Amino acid sequence: MTRGPYSLRLKSPSETETRLFTLLSDYVQSTSIPAATVAQSIHELGQTPISSSHNDGPSVESFLWETWAVFIDLAKQLPSNGLDRLVDVLQALTAIPVSTVTVWESKSKVWTDFPILGPSMREAWINTDSPEETRTEWVNLNSFAARLLASLSVTWVNFAVWTMRDALENRGDDKDISTMHVDAATEWVLHAGKELVGCATSTNQNEERALAGGKLYHGPAKMCAERWDFWKKRFGEVAEAPGDDRVKAKAKKAQEAMEAITIG
Repeated sequence: MTRGPYSLRLKSPSETETRLFTLLSDYVQSTSIPAATVAQSIHELGQTPISSSHNDGPSVESFLWETWAVFIDLAKQLPSNGLDRLVDVLQALTAIPVSTVTVWESKSKVWTDFPILGPSMREAWINTDSPEETRTEWVNLNSFAARLLASLSVTWVNFAVWTMRDALENRGDDKDISTMHVDAATEWVLHAGKELVGCATSTNQNEERALAGGKLYHGPAKMCAERWDFWKKRFGEVAEAPGDDRVKAKAKKAQEAMEAITIG
């Protein structure tokens, strides 16, 4: 259980978004509401667009954009135990009988493949350093994404690499922003370290451009043993350098966790 109050910060939220937020907000602040109950309520809220024989229209896409926007907006506000409960709902959704939808001319299993979730998360990544994006929200967003990488069938190693790059592969001029990125980067190791190692496969040229290294890293532009070792070394350096004691302790913990994971 977490303590709110939490607020829906989406611009001009729809009725669906408002109802979804109420469901999720009430759930994370309670110990008596099962995740499966919330998952079923979410499914029923989207049952018309999902179950329609013409579910390849804009209605199902709109419902999915709205659903993930609410999950992400709330995730940014939640402490660690609240994020775990939010992930529990997503895992409970996977137990709902399969419904296949067509989004962007591709068929997907709505509560298994989670269509639109990746693009929704990418939109949330865009305004990393904007004034309204607080440090806590950015760390929470990374923590949520890391937990999903560890728990669901998502394969968004790119989000981890981008945060690691900002935190460890570049030297930022703004110490507060740099500390924020290090804080966020530790979440990936602590919650999805083994899954990141599992993503250490070859990439195509398009992926390599997206995963290009920062100024301090000169190895392959992909998730690989060389990059993993570089991050591990940099976490150790951060842990020993002057700075925020809490984040330094997290960096040390991340380094130790990486030592226990073999890659290559």
